[in-house]
Amino acid sequence: MNVARMAYVTITEGDSFRRFERNLSVLALSGALVGDLNHSRKFISSFAICLKEELLARLSYLITAPRGCFGDKPSPMGAATDKVTLGRRTLQAASVSTLIDGKITVYLVGAPPAITKTGAALAKLLLETIEAVGLPRDFVKQNCVSLSTDGEYVNLGVGDKLNALLGLEEVSILRYSYDRPSP
Repeated sequence: MNVARMAYVTITEGDSFRRFERNLSVLALSGALVGDLNHSRKFISSFAICLKEELLARLSYLITAPRGCFGDKPSPMGAATDKVTLGRRTLQAASVSTLIDGKITVYLVGAPPAITKTGAALAKLLLETIEAVGLPRDFVKQNCVSLSTDGEYVNLGVGDKLNALLGLEEVSILRYSYDRPSP
């Protein structure tokens, strides 16, 4: 169990996987039981994959779980997206928001590279990012009630393109807003 704890701390703290091996050595020298298995960087790589899968499953459940206050239906959700450029790479950050225990809770669900910057491509990338978390397209169609972006996304028609991808009418229940600059 100490090996798994150290792997978890290494990943959440952003330490290198080499440091994981050294930290296990320090634990063993300190008298902690670390056993004879899973002491290499190969273990922490597979542990990270399992950790990601578990976190995505829990996130998907949190968002899709039926809520008594909504008549045993999932809470409505909103989506937000914007582009960010880091080191000459343009990414599209995507988040979903929902009510959990009476509080609006926002989760960053991904930031994949935005290679094609057309309205259709950005809408498709947003939907694919949300689906990658484990939220099926039908769930998004039935429960997504808002989309928040900036003015560039409005000019590119991302809201209309997302409506089309979801099979919603042009004038749909999907509320679309952006952060309009102050006069």
